[in-house]
Amino acid sequence: MVTGEVLDAGHAVQVAERLDQDNPDWIVLYGSYTREFVAFPVYPDAPDNCYCSAKDPAALDGHIRETERRTGHVRLIGPRTRRRKAGRRKA
Repeated sequence: MVTGEVLDAGHAVQVAERLDQDNPDWIVLYGSYTREFVAFPVYPDAPDNCYCSAKDPAALDGHIRETERRTGHVRLIGPRTRRRKAGRRKA
């Protein structure tokens, strides 16, 4: 994962897409004006008006984990992991 300041907006969008894939219970975006990564929870028991933001993507991941712990959200294995395992069996 990238840490520190992300200077290239195109690269930052790719990092946001990766964070989005790694966190299936969240929508992760990169704000080109604010130069911040922003995540919105989409799981059913998410608190109203909840979001996480950070300029550093590693810090955003930490904020997401902290929010999940505070709200008692249980993270299940995401579909990305299951697809990877299913892909190996087809060979």
